[in-house]
Amino acid sequence: MNESFQQAGKEGYLYVTINTYKDKFPAIYSYLTNYGFKEYKKEPNNWNGQKIVKSFFRKNIE
Repeated sequence: MNESFQQAGKEGYLYVTINTYKDKFPAIYSYLTNYGFKEYKKEPNNWNGQKIVKSFFRKNIE
C-alpha cells in the first residue's frame, strides 16, 4: 500500500479515502484504524435491508 501512496503523491493527490462497514467488515475497519486512517464521517446505510453504519476514512499522503 505504501507504493500506491507514493505514486498517488507523485500524481498530486493529497489524501486517500476509503469507505467500509464496521459491522460487516471488522478486519478491514481495524486495519484502517491501525494503519493511520482517520474516521471523518459516519452515515446510516441500508445493506440488503439491514440498517448499518457506513464509515468514511481518510489518510493524508505524505
